[in-house]
Amino acid sequence: MYSCQNNTIVLTERIEMKIDNTIVDFNNNIEAKLILLPASTGSPNYFRLTAEDNSSNTFMITNLFPVLGVTPVVPSSGAIQAPESNFISVFGLDVDDGNAGNNLVYSVTAFGLEGEQIEATISGTYYDNLNVQHTLFIIIDVTRDQ
Repeated sequence: MYSCQNNTIVLTERIEMKIDNTIVDFNNNIEAKLILLPASTGSPNYFRLTAEDNSSNTFMITNLFPVLGVTPVVPSSGAIQAPESNFISVFGLDVDDGNAGNNLVYSVTAFGLEGEQIEATISGTYYDNLNVQHTLFIIIDVTRDQ
């Protein structure tokens, strides 16, 4: 997202999570980077996004956005498969990983190089550990650090 201050274009980052009608912004200490693993591990590289809200509660996404080698696949979208907590770990987001009724999807529309924008959304419905259904919508608009 861009804004203008003193005739200068300023790049701002945001991660906004809405559960039902409650919005939480995770706009502090945002770090978006590709984690490169040695070929000897046999594991693929993965992308990690971390941030905090104003109370230092954490937001983390790992292994969600597809990566081929060192290049993210864009555009991409798909279902977030159980267990959802393997991909999304967010303070205040209580997903019952075993509930077959969970229906969360992601969409990546931009995934720039280092210093460029990453734009994605996560949306859908999920059940918490009390079997209560919730609606989730996450907007991600951040700058790639690595």
